[in-house]
Amino acid sequence: VVGKVYSGGEVIEANVRLDEFTLTHHVLLIGTTGSGKTTFLKRVVSQDSMEKQSVVFDRQGDFVRLALEKLRDATIVMPVTTLMEGSTTEDYVNLFLDRYGNAKDVVIGHEYVSLEYENSRLYLVPYSIAFSEVMMNFHKMTPYMSPAASLVWESLMRKTKELLIYNLMDYFGKDTLPYTRALEFYETEVKPRLSIDNLTERPVSFQPRKLQVVKGKSKEYVKPDNEGNLKLDVSKAFEKAMESLSLAPQTKESISRLLKSYKEFGIFDVPGTFNHIGKGVWKEKNIIVDLSWVLDYTASVEALATISYKLLSDFFKYKDEMYKQGQQSTLSLLIMDEAHEYFPQASNENAKGVIEDLINKLMRLGRVRRLGVILATHYPDDLNELVIQLSNTKVIMRNDPQVLKKLSAEDYSDILTNAEPGVGLIRSMRFTNVLFKSLVP
Repeated sequence: VVGKVYSGGEVIEANVRLDEFTLTHHVLLIGTTGSGKTTFLKRVVSQDSMEKQSVVFDRQGDFVRLALEKLRDATIVMPVTTLMEGSTTEDYVNLFLDRYGNAKDVVIGHEYVSLEYENSRLYLVPYSIAFSEVMMNFHKMTPYMSPAASLVWESLMRKTKELLIYNLMDYFGKDTLPYTRALEFYETEVKPRLSIDNLTERPVSFQPRKLQVVKGKSKEYVKPDNEGNLKLDVSKAFEKAMESLSLAPQTKESISRLLKSYKEFGIFDVPGTFNHIGKGVWKEKNIIVDLSWVLDYTASVEALATISYKLLSDFFKYKDEMYKQGQQSTLSLLIMDEAHEYFPQASNENAKGVIEDLINKLMRLGRVRRLGVILATHYPDDLNELVIQLSNTKVIMRNDPQVLKKLSAEDYSDILTNAEPGVGLIRSMRFTNVLFKSLVP
């Protein structure tokens, strides 16, 4: 139940419901600032009349506060950056408590931090992306890579890996480290240590678990450091890989700029964070991704999009595994305000492809996996067209007459142009043009 029917300027006692069929055919909520979009979304999250899971991407902390006030249990994924003050899990927990209020009890576990409050329990996950996990498909994690750079990215990463593997074989000797062992060594000991810094400047240094570092011996990318560790000059191999692929100078420059920008955003491999969100977290009833921390430290849409795309991809993977294993999963609602920030109109074909690949996963393939998407925005023109096509329910709240006309709602412009907060028009596969007023959470 999201509201009551609104007729003749009054609320009447007839409920407006969104059932599972409607929700899994996706909802687009359109309204100006102050029209009641956030209240509508909070109502959906807080409703217990249907068994469901809510996964909310929260830009301002509104839903974290809702969790503390109304929800008994919620999991808060807290993406952090190296720009924040702190380097331990405790530091990020303290920042969270300073903002949202002290907890009665704090327990740091292996997958999350348990925070007990007077009337609720939160599970906090200070989070950053492990660059090694997304390194090969990084171009699919951001719609902001140039088309030429995106086209060569996978080849570039494969070539860098190949150069490092063959250099490791030369350094240790092919008898000691034949190709199959060198490949295994790379995957288990080198790759997990790689961060975005390593592609631009900082070498990787570590003590191998089973191999002896050969003092006084050095190869182009592999040598011992002053402490007797194995040092890999990954940035040099990366530069060589770009040369071997004969990249145009502007493409190399574009890649360098992108890597520099992401290094400055500081969203990868942040000390003191959890890099992996397991099934135990994804199955929780209420999951809130608190993006306010990232937005406090960077206004970059690139950083926001990359974190969101990674988490969305991971969540879809979880739902997909459940579906393919024949396990009955709960109805999941994916809720995102300011949807145009995540799924914008793309300026080039590459960006359009990245954005629409993810939209197709979530909205086309999500339906049979019991995944419904609720997206909110101010103006439909800012949003990728595929989202508008695949959202079979439109909720139209207060807006400008020209926007209402584009949405074929001009017959209601006398009501919706100056509507009070919470009043809107619902148009879906179940019913057409029902005026309603949303209920408070």
